Amino acid sequence: MTKILIKFVVLAFLVLVCSSFIGNLLLEQRRGHQVWNNFYELPHNSIDIVFLGNSLSYSSFNPLVFNGFLGVSSYNLGTADQNIKQSYYNLKEVIEHQLPKMVILEAYALDIVDKSEEDRLGFKFENLDFQKFSFRKLRTVNNQFSSLHNKINALSPLIRNHNNWENLEVIQNNLQKSFVEDRFLGYKPIKSNLNTKKLKKALDNLPVEHLFSEENKEYFEKLVKLCNENNIQIVVVRAPVLLYKYNAKYYDQVHKNTLAICNKFKIRYIDYNQEFDRYSFNSSFYSDQIHLNYKGATKLSELLVNNIKIENNKTRTHPQEPEDYIYSDTYKHLGQIIFRGEHFIDDNTVIREVKLLKLKNDEYSIVVKMENGLNFDEISNYNFGYYFYPIDSQTPLLESDKDLKRKYSSLGGDGVPMYFKEKYYVTLRSYKTKITEYKKVKIQLYNKEGVYGKSLIIDNVSFE
Repeated sequence: MTKILIKFVVLAFLVLVCSSFIGNLLLEQRRGHQVWNNFYELPHNSIDIVFLGNSLSYSSFNPLVFNGFLGVSSYNLGTADQNIKQSYYNLKEVIEHQLPKMVILEAYALDIVDKSEEDRLGFKFENLDFQKFSFRKLRTVNNQFSSLHNKINALSPLIRNHNNWENLEVIQNNLQKSFVEDRFLGYKPIKSNLNTKKLKKALDNLPVEHLFSEENKEYFEKLVKLCNENNIQIVVVRAPVLLYKYNAKYYDQVHKNTLAICNKFKIRYIDYNQEFDRYSFNSSFYSDQIHLNYKGATKLSELLVNNIKIENNKTRTHPQEPEDYIYSDTYKHLGQIIFRGEHFIDDNTVIREVKLLKLKNDEYSIVVKMENGLNFDEISNYNFGYYFYPIDSQTPLLESDKDLKRKYSSLGGDGVPMYFKEKYYVTLRSYKTKITEYKKVKIQLYNKEGVYGKSLIIDNVSFE
């Protein structure tokens, strides 16, 4: 009887393991899945900073800014509606693959309460689905769920998504889906702006009282202990939330409660809601009443990166992203200057320099240095158009039929400036081409009305 029972348990375990792998074919892909996929592709023990938290983490902290400024490697492991309990177990998974020197926790993870096991169930599954199967994952699932039904569903998307067994479209899409490298390293750039109608609606339902649940306080203590045991520095940060500006009494509770729990464990706490007006955060920095857009995240990341310290002994011989060049003196000598001078787009907007960076084979970035003292808000409202006109003999290398017909290629980029040492930069992040010789390269600004100002035309450009 005992042997039969053992065989049954082993068989059940093997079925569970297999269904865990196969079940991902039935999942409709979500952002959290890609975050874990990209995390496991990182070189072992290569990460210095890990960002934890929910959407306020992945919409606020851009690892590329931290990598460029500090010369580190970082990754944003924020997932939708992640609370501190999930952050704790996520960090345990991180430590099995990476040895980060610092964890930056977005504090809203402390606020999210599990009202019941069923609360946020879809988000919990999303966070777990693409974590590698291991005994550690078994323990994580066992500790996050009490019902056998939810434990099985968390471990087996095949069983959970039985409604998709006959959905050949989902299965086919997943079979055809190939790995796509996330060059933003877990950060989600949001280009949209605030909808004022939704803001007004949100103002009708502002919270009144702020408290941390006992479970959340317990898991924060566990997170701190885990960091201490692994020599990881932990910093708790509150990204600026627009709603707090309209709910001062509630925010005062939020700040005091978070400061108290951080002081209890001697953890550094940085609250950018206190600096809302000082740093001129306004509605143009938001995609909604809570989340920063790309413009706001760029500014916040620049502020935070100047407010933390981390030891780094690594050196890279070549910039991997434009931020490496912009925020670090190490790479200032690299790249090819294709324009230097004084080009007036209008009376107040001046381009001083255009530099071409070769990131990889046949992939380039263009970095435009703007006039000192540039109005951040004003330039962020523009889009930059980049136009490439190859010499006649290389025109056939243009890839699309549209480009071949018009004999040039074009790309657009937003005008969100990056600021370093009193200089502003805007970039075209990636231009992939085999063409090396151009009659001219044109940079043109656009606003809501269309073409704006005088375009910069650079003649006879060689991509070296």
